[in-house]
Amino acid sequence: ISGHDTAHPDKKVTMKIIFLTIIFLFFYSCSTQKNEYLEFETSNAMVIGGKTNIRLVPTYRNNKINVKVKIFRHNEYLDTRKITTEKYTVILNLFSQISEKDTAKAIWIDPPSIEINFKKKDSIKRFYYIGIPQKHEKLYELTNLILGTTKLKIQDID
Repeated sequence: ISGHDTAHPDKKVTMKIIFLTIIFLFFYSCSTQKNEYLEFETSNAMVIGGKTNIRLVPTYRNNKINVKVKIFRHNEYLDTRKITTEKYTVILNLFSQISEKDTAKAIWIDPPSIEINFKKKDSIKRFYYIGIPQKHEKLYELTNLILGTTKLKIQDID
């Protein structure tokens, strides 16, 4: 009998199987996660740090979608909330209806700006707006819906 501690061949095979299974599950979970978010950001050059960032991120687990709303205000983390999948779908549908013709013409000095980005997999749709949306514009409704997920109002845009 030697003093060397050798693992039994069955234990080595079992350890390799466990290790490979863990690696497979890790890569599988990474590949099944959807790379999707809708990001809403307002800022004003006249207000130092006057930035609000709201990111709606759907997470997929067990064939169920949960949507987290991450809120940053004045460049600091404020809160994370949850919204329903239905509300997220309404927001996405309204965002898809906005086009370049909805872009505001700034008529004042240093107006706030709104930028909305929607990313899904490898594509991204961006929308940039200068000014505060007017009540007759689709962006006004969209802005109110997004801000409503955070308990902020359109008047809170810096």
